[in-house]
Amino acid sequence: MRNLLTAETAKTTAGKFWLALPVIGLTLGAVTVLSLVSEAETGIAAGTTTAAAVTEDAVRYWMTMHLSAAMFGALFVTREYASGVIGRSILISGGNRRRLVTAKLVAATVMGTGYAVLATAVAALAPWAIMPRYGIEPEWTTRTWQVLAGVFVVTVLSAPWGVLIGWITRSPVVSVGFLVVATMGIEPYLTRLAPEVGRFLPGIAMSSLYLDTRPYLLPVLGAVAVIAAWLLAAWLLADRLLHRRDVL
Repeated sequence: MRNLLTAETAKTTAGKFWLALPVIGLTLGAVTVLSLVSEAETGIAAGTTTAAAVTEDAVRYWMTMHLSAAMFGALFVTREYASGVIGRSILISGGNRRRLVTAKLVAATVMGTGYAVLATAVAALAPWAIMPRYGIEPEWTTRTWQVLAGVFVVTVLSAPWGVLIGWITRSPVVSVGFLVVATMGIEPYLTRLAPEVGRFLPGIAMSSLYLDTRPYLLPVLGAVAVIAAWLLAAWLLADRLLHRRDVL
């Protein structure tokens, strides 16, 4: 297993996509945070928001990196199907497909942790770099630290989620398309339509971890349980499909 983990970890930095994806996440975060902060001065003057709330938002919305981590996980698996390398990977694993799934999950989670470190470092600096430019002094509180921790956790968890989606779909286009559409379209729409149901969706449950301010979200511990259930369900489906379907 150690050799397999070493081989899979080495694959995480093959190609350029692992470098390009964080740029996408940071760009989305920067656009969102700049937009929110630029409008906040008026809100503070009107008494509809506070410097502490703006500081939280300037940290919270770097959670956009979690989509990059999920796409990395999906591509980490599906590019091997696209190139036909997946058969060789199974041979290297000794024909133990479950062991290969585990190795890819571990390797992708390590990369997801790297993405999370980058996201939280930028998130921690962002209020001090951006808010004073708009005449707002950051107000860092205990809750801000909790938001920052949530950004880190959801980014880490998104990498294995992406791996499992990749194992299920086997297609780079389908897996990335699903993650983008589900995260930015389907889940928010369903949640607006039926919030009592939508809060149990994986992406919406993750928003509880970085203390999103929407009122219908699950408490943090409930969200952790829901996310764990989604990961387990995806792992069971991926494992079943991998053992029942031809790898090519």
